[in-house]
Amino acid sequence: MVRILSGPGGRPKEVVSEPLEIIDIPLPALQFGSTSPPGGGHTVVAVNPISSPDTETKLKLTECIRQNNGAYLGYVDNIVQLKADMDSILDKAKNKFKNLELEILKLKKENQDLKKIKKKDQDDSCETPGASFSSPEGSKKDKNKKDKKNSKNLHLEELELKNKEIQDLKQRFEASETRSKEDIAKLNTQKLNLERDLATLRADSETWSNEKWELTAANTDLQSRLQQMAMNMHIQGSPDQMLQEEIRNMKHSLNDERKVTEKLSRNLELEKRKVESLEQKAKASNNCNSSSSSGSRKSQKSSSTGIHLPDEMKVRDDKLAESMERYRIQCDNLGCSLRECEDKLLMSVEGPSVVTNELREEIGKLKKLLSEEKKRTSIDQHQINEMNGLFGSVLKEYQNALDYLRDLQNERKMKTQQQNVYEEIKESNHETRINELTALLLQSEEQLKGEQNKIQALKNKIKETEVDIEAVPILRAQVEVYQADFNAEREAREKIAGEKSDLEEELRKLKNSNRVNTAEALDEQRHIERFLATDARPGTAPALRNTINHLADNSFPR
Repeated sequence: MVRILSGPGGRPKEVVSEPLEIIDIPLPALQFGSTSPPGGGHTVVAVNPISSPDTETKLKLTECIRQNNGAYLGYVDNIVQLKADMDSILDKAKNKFKNLELEILKLKKENQDLKKIKKKDQDDSCETPGASFSSPEGSKKDKNKKDKKNSKNLHLEELELKNKEIQDLKQRFEASETRSKEDIAKLNTQKLNLERDLATLRADSETWSNEKWELTAANTDLQSRLQQMAMNMHIQGSPDQMLQEEIRNMKHSLNDERKVTEKLSRNLELEKRKVESLEQKAKASNNCNSSSSSGSRKSQKSSSTGIHLPDEMKVRDDKLAESMERYRIQCDNLGCSLRECEDKLLMSVEGPSVVTNELREEIGKLKKLLSEEKKRTSIDQHQINEMNGLFGSVLKEYQNALDYLRDLQNERKMKTQQQNVYEEIKESNHETRINELTALLLQSEEQLKGEQNKIQALKNKIKETEVDIEAVPILRAQVEVYQADFNAEREAREKIAGEKSDLEEELRKLKNSNRVNTAEALDEQRHIERFLATDARPGTAPALRNTINHLADNSFPR
């Protein structure tokens, strides 16, 4: 539960998380009004209670706050359990990976040593291929060597099988590691989302608690003012218009506060729905985690997510709920009796004052009973808080014991599985060795025959290659001659192509220059003809025409 400690001025000071919280349910506030008898005389104070919807809304608010606090605790517990599970899984995976790396290094070293021994044996067998057929002593040596080879080959094959098994285990471990990383990433995202939702909900709850404290303070101030006004009216014996106006204003403010409380109750219902949706998401995430893990881990996680409380704790919770219900029933009964007394007072305003005095005495007695009940409830609350603290400590110890038992069960299961695997491997190795030895003998004989045939084929190929090697220099000389002729032809072609391109460029330049010159001359000729046409002097025209023709003949030879 989230407990809000009040600071100075009725404002919230701190927010403390506790397992449970019981909030005081304030009794219905009383409004006081004055009524005067028709014949004048003394005034009689009539006590009008606030309507029952206020108490119902306050009860709903308290229940919603309790449910929200329970949801917060559930989320916190789920997050703590997820963290513990993730840490344990990562530690186990790291330890397994380290052990596998050490075993792989050992097997690699043994593999290298055996490969060196195998190379030495192969070199010895290649050096003495024909000596085994010379004498009986050589045949004995060959047999000994064959026996040694067979034993070494068997050892090598055993190591290869172990290497294959280790590689398979490594692949499985890598696959499981990748899956675990993906699951961890998903859990981290879900955890971040839950933490954000929790932060928003806590902020909303703090704001609502602040508003609640302000509303309660305003209610207490209004009640104290109403009581003072009623006492002043009773002492003065005559009503005052100003006081009546103040009472009306107080009533309006009380109605406004009721509306605010209704809005708060609606907001709390909406937040309750949000909390339920978050609980469903958390359950779905837990189900996904349990489906991705193995069978043994499924049972463990299902037991961890659903914490089974002992019977004594359940009985205590039931007793607490019953006591709270009894307290609520008593408060409702007292409220009903107060209303009946007030109705009697209203009916007996016009009657004798003796009845009013008796009713006042009854009201005083009822108020005393209410104060006694409040004291009892405060004592009960203190005891309940102590029980809640003990209950939380017992729960923590119980959870720690469950975690320790789960770890022990996991270790035992892992040990039994490892022993079974080793026994199965030993039995399979003993059975397969005999079959492998017989198969290896047959294979070695066939391999020897095949190697002898290969040696003869290689000798024949060597003779053929020697004949081909003799013809290689003649072919090289011919190739060099052909290559020189080809290079000379290529160079001549490149020169001819370059000269041709240069000549083409020169022709293009000349053509362009001729075109430009002709265009300029034509422009000048046209300009001069225009000038001659416009000029009125008769002696200038023929001279200019002669000069133009002379220039045209010189610039454009025919």
